[in-house]
Amino acid sequence: MKKWFWWAVLAYIVSLLLRFYYPFLLGDLYYYKGWLLNTNDGYFYAQGARDLLLGVKSTLHSPINEMLSQITAFLAWILPLSLEQIIFYMSGFFGCVIVFLIVYLARHFGGIISFLCGVLSGIGVSYYNRTMFGYYDTDMLVVVLGLLVGVVIFDMLEKTSKIQGICLLVCSGVALVYYPSLRYVLIGYSGVLVLFGFFGSRARVVNGILLCVLLGVSLFPQSLILWIIVCVALVLLFNDSLFKFFGRIYYALLVAFGVVLAIKILPEIFGSVYVVGNVSNVDFHYLDVMKSIAEVSSLGFLEFVYRISGNLAWFILGSFGILLLFIKDKRFLIFLPFLVIGIFGYFKGLRFTFYAVPIYALGVGYLLFVVLEIFKPKKALAYGLIGVYCVASLFPHLAHIKSYLPLPILEKQEVESLSEIPAKSGDYALAWWDYGYWIGYFAKLNVFIDGGKHSGRDNFPISFILSSTNQKQSYNIAKLLLNNLSFEEFAKARNLSFQEALEALKGDLDLEPKNQDLYFILPYRMLSIFSAIVRFSNRDLESGEAFLDKVLMLSQKKIGNRIFFDSRVYVDKNKGKIGILGEEFAMDIAEILVLKDSARGVTFNSQSPVVLLDLGNEAYVLCDRAYLDSFYFRGMFFDNLDENLFQKVAKNEKIAIYKLKQ
Repeated sequence: MKKWFWWAVLAYIVSLLLRFYYPFLLGDLYYYKGWLLNTNDGYFYAQGARDLLLGVKSTLHSPINEMLSQITAFLAWILPLSLEQIIFYMSGFFGCVIVFLIVYLARHFGGIISFLCGVLSGIGVSYYNRTMFGYYDTDMLVVVLGLLVGVVIFDMLEKTSKIQGICLLVCSGVALVYYPSLRYVLIGYSGVLVLFGFFGSRARVVNGILLCVLLGVSLFPQSLILWIIVCVALVLLFNDSLFKFFGRIYYALLVAFGVVLAIKILPEIFGSVYVVGNVSNVDFHYLDVMKSIAEVSSLGFLEFVYRISGNLAWFILGSFGILLLFIKDKRFLIFLPFLVIGIFGYFKGLRFTFYAVPIYALGVGYLLFVVLEIFKPKKALAYGLIGVYCVASLFPHLAHIKSYLPLPILEKQEVESLSEIPAKSGDYALAWWDYGYWIGYFAKLNVFIDGGKHSGRDNFPISFILSSTNQKQSYNIAKLLLNNLSFEEFAKARNLSFQEALEALKGDLDLEPKNQDLYFILPYRMLSIFSAIVRFSNRDLESGEAFLDKVLMLSQKKIGNRIFFDSRVYVDKNKGKIGILGEEFAMDIAEILVLKDSARGVTFNSQSPVVLLDLGNEAYVLCDRAYLDSFYFRGMFFDNLDENLFQKVAKNEKIAIYKLKQ
């Protein structure tokens, strides 16, 4: 076994062990057959894995055909662990595989430096965040598989063989089946190889093979596996002259893919929500959901470099190292697509930055290699430099691991309540899209919106139901959804304007009762995003005009009689006034409502529209009085929904569940 492999094993062990710091600090509050996940999307794939193990499809959109669900189900089948345990730890064990590829690429830098590169790639801030324990998502293998294809190409640019050609086909096929969007990385590879192709025939042969894969996934996406098998069979049937064959038809393949790129792929890219956002139709103007998702919002520059390299200094040094590496060995240019996608994260959100982490790890390591070549005659100085450099480059990432402790997305008490819902096959849950996947997993209910379906059009009726102060409106819109009718279709069918449709929903609707039941899921945790939820319906759909937001703030800390809602805004409980630190500002609140003991409430100025709601356990809400009559507040906090319309199923301090009466 070659020496680089053992350095990679050591880097893998270190990267993996560091991830155990996170579950070590979690308490029983977040344990249900295993630690609960810290990402909403994970329960989408977990549902597919569970359904594969049970041999049933529990909901309409159970992802039993997703590769991640299939891999997970297989592991749960062969390992003596619960599914919940596997999905919690799987991301860390799989995500750390990246170190083998990086150590392999850095093997000529020396053992210690290749080890450093491997560890940096495995625990780099953004990469760690998306492959830590509990972050069960496709991200655990996205960079690994994309980089694996790049490593095969990297080696083929030096020596091309039939085995390598088969490896390129198989690795590309697996990567695209696992995560179809990796085609953009492969297109990037092809673009770099086009430039290489002007200077050598080997690059044209390699690109010819890659272009065959790209044409297959673009033209026959549903038959990609069959297409790869045919390509592999051709490689096996022909002798090495096949590579000459790819060289001969290279330009024909390039032109063919250029046409597909122009008429199919580029329009998809420029029509993507990441580029243009959600587009409203001509009749109704919905809120663009992309403006409400932190993962696809632009980053500040310092936050951007922190997520890639730990801080600005190492980002600069890493950039310099990458430049030197490109000059030293032009084959490393093949990894430019990872840098481009990572930099795209600066403009379109933190989710893309982790692509650049392993490349910057190589840059940081190679810079040390170059410096050591200068100090080679002075061994003592060189060893000291290695120690200081390694500690300094790893420190910001280690500090991040220590401080980054995201709580699981739900607690044991919520899971138990969801698991006890007496749901039958085909029943629905009405909840905000953030919670759709874990409702599907734990309650086995269909949902109207989730992490894969949450356009402004989809979100509008859910937002309206949760925020409406008219319970009959909430009831009727819920019945429309259960009858597979949208608010828009309801208005058009009756030739009603936006306002007329809202008024009509305050009366009785002639809708047939359905066999399916509908459950309203109201988590306490939704309070922190409720103001964002309200914005999706707090607008005139015909004009697109957004109505003025009403105040809704959650307390952050309490100092004496002052309750702070951010660094400056506070409420003085004794005086009943809102203040702003450093400014001569004072505004009366109407009253303080104590949720657990109404007799302890205090009235200050009944003319004020703002109230302070004491939720208990040092938690307070400063909000407009109108929120108190909303469907969500009534159901979660005041327990006073109309019993003729809604039946209470379960309620505790963490979650409230109601059933629509038909």
